[in-house]
Amino acid sequence: MLALGGGFGAGSAPTTVTSCGAPGQVQDVMASVSSATTAGLPRWTPFDCGANGAAACVTPTNQFAYLLAGVSLTSTPRMIGPVDVSLDHRLRLPAPGSSGGGEVIQMTVTILAVLR
Repeated sequence: MLALGGGFGAGSAPTTVTSCGAPGQVQDVMASVSSATTAGLPRWTPFDCGANGAAACVTPTNQFAYLLAGVSLTSTPRMIGPVDVSLDHRLRLPAPGSSGGGEVIQMTVTILAVLR
């Protein structure tokens, strides 16, 4: 549980992405995050923290920040890095006054492996 407007909360466990391709075949990882919903209704949209990630990120009303391996995710897939790495998750909730306070909010993180 995180409070609205609080700092980044770290995920309880990292995600490890491992290559299933042939030896020597290079794969990259791309990821995106959906809007956050409750009871099927959109509540918050992903906010792009930019290249500075957590260092300078302040989330606006009804927007949240989701960092995967330090990369700020949006609904557009972004390059995370090569496979065979451990990816840490960090979430920052919207500013106080946002809708959905006290509710269970869900979002989906999509991780794609891309062959070069």
